[in-house]
Amino acid sequence: MEISLKGIMQSAVKSVHLPKVSRSSFLSNEQYLKYLENIDILIDNELLLRMNNNSIKTTRLGREILKEDRIEEHLALVLKNRENEDAQKKLEFEKTKVDLELAKETLKEFPKTKWFARLGFAIGIVLLLKELYMLIYK
Repeated sequence: MEISLKGIMQSAVKSVHLPKVSRSSFLSNEQYLKYLENIDILIDNELLLRMNNNSIKTTRLGREILKEDRIEEHLALVLKNRENEDAQKKLEFEKTKVDLELAKETLKEFPKTKWFARLGFAIGIVLLLKELYMLIYK
């Protein structure tokens, strides 16, 4: 039984559904596990589709990629895109973490700022009254 990605795709295209295989179809248990791992890789990358009755068939994208013989290129591109997405998510997480720390600091300083504003308002009122007094009684 073929355990490579290309071999699995070709056998899935030849028959309507990927034939079910047992452990006895392989020379070793490691080959069987590699076969199952490759099927999972192809399903995760939307080249194969697991049906409700646990049968597996190729998708339109899978047939096109197999026809153009670029399975490895497609999987490398998908892997690169996932790495980029992971890096972007990591950056967004770091940004969110910094924003949270900044918000916490702002909330800690908020009462002080509020008192400074009240003090400034009181000084402004006192100066206004002084100027009015000087204007009226001069």
